[in-house]
This record gives sequence, C-alpha cells and structure tokens, in this order.
Amino acid sequence: MYILTVWENVLIIVFGVNQSESPDPQYFFLQQLSISDLLETANMFPSCSNNKHKVVTMSLVGCFTQLYFFGCFVAFQLILLTIMSYDRYLAICNPLRYSCIMNHSVCVKFVFMSWLVAIGMVLISVIN
Repeated sequence: MYILTVWENVLIIVFGVNQSESPDPQYFFLQQLSISDLLETANMFPSCSNNKHKVVTMSLVGCFTQLYFFGCFVAFQLILLTIMSYDRYLAICNPLRYSCIMNHSVCVKFVFMSWLVAIGMVLISVIN
C-alpha cells in the first residue's frame, strides 16, 4: 500500500512538472497537495513498519517530532484545499479575470504562506 501511495503521488508530481511554462493553477495546487501527501506518508511509514516487526517502543522526542510533522502536513493540506476551492470559485464566477487574478506568482505566494501558517499553527499548539 505504501508503494502504491508513493507511486501515485510521484506520477502526479511528474505530470505537473511536464506541463507548459505556465501551468494551470489547479494542477499546480494538485502537485503541491501530492508533495505534501508524499511527505506525510514518508513521515508515518517508519513507525508503521516498526509496529509490523513487533518493535513497539519509540522515544518521546521521536514521537513528538513525528506528531509535529504530521500536524504540519495535515494543516498544510487543509489550508491548500481551502485555497483550491477559492481557485475553482474564481474560475467559475470570474472567468474573464481569472488569469489576471490567479497567475503563477500568486499561486506560489499562496503555497508559501500556507506552509508558514501550517508550521506556525502547529508550533503554537505544541508550545502551549
């Protein structure tokens, strides 16, 4: 199952890279979602494989680190899904101005800010 998940995410990333110079924002966001899903899967796989081999101990620091990164990836995915819904809203309700509003630099800024907000949200909840 792990290999299938990794394979499908890598395929989505590769097909997103092979787009033209200015990819459609929808595919750019799907590519970012696949990268996040790939990182989340890679984060959770070591502990799952240890449980399969009857190793049930994990250090407290390792547990908190894994939980922190899992929270970051999930928070990023939720924020990105919200941005993707806004992207589709603009494409449907404002089709004539869509390319002016959602250009590639705006998409990159949205993704960068999503990572910052996700990392900050999880960091604040871990500190408290």
